[in-house]
Amino acid sequence: MEIKDLLSEWRIDITPLGADYHQYEDYFRGEEATYIRRMAELDNIIQWVSTTRQHIGSWLDIASGRGTFLEVLERKKIECYGIELDPGLAKESTVRGHSVFHGDALLVLDAMIQRNVQFDMVSCLHLIEHMNGEIAELLVANIAKVLTPGGMAIIVTPNAKDFRVMLGSFYRDPTHIRPYPKELLAYLCSKSGLEAIYTKDFDRFLDENSSLTGGGIAKRIENKLKRVRDMLKDEA
Repeated sequence: MEIKDLLSEWRIDITPLGADYHQYEDYFRGEEATYIRRMAELDNIIQWVSTTRQHIGSWLDIASGRGTFLEVLERKKIECYGIELDPGLAKESTVRGHSVFHGDALLVLDAMIQRNVQFDMVSCLHLIEHMNGEIAELLVANIAKVLTPGGMAIIVTPNAKDFRVMLGSFYRDPTHIRPYPKELLAYLCSKSGLEAIYTKDFDRFLDENSSLTGGGIAKRIENKLKRVRDMLKDEA
């Protein structure tokens, strides 16, 4: 079966969106600065992949949201598809012209496996932390099965070694179930026959690449210390 035929079975009806699309898009996109920063981060992912692969024939983005990553991929002339469970986000992405499978990621992946649909690249950004261990293992196993021989998977999740993430933003999201340290992800990948060829702990305070404007570790620490000194002066 052609992927387009399978897509038609999982495609969401976009007709109810009607003339409210622009207002809908503005509501979900958020602040423009955040959107631009996100686009830059996604573009960096593609640039890294390009250094390891000369040709990318197809790309599947799991939990594709409103299609931000799909937009970046399409700009690179890469044939790409998304999987999105949320009907509002799936509608928005589809209206914007992206090819999106609307449904539960595990069910869609299973349908792809049954129809022998495969991709050169599969990305799964900030989804696995919404799953318990058993479901996460199944997700990784299914990702491995929809990869072409020699294909690559990219899995991104909050940094379990960043204390600010674990003490703050991670559990601020009530749908987060548990963190997945990179060592655990590497283990889950190995169980499914995937080799972890590149891992990175990303810390927005210590990572000099975390800002589009740069600045380096020393400058970040200096700025933090200055804020502490200023606070102590105010208390004196």
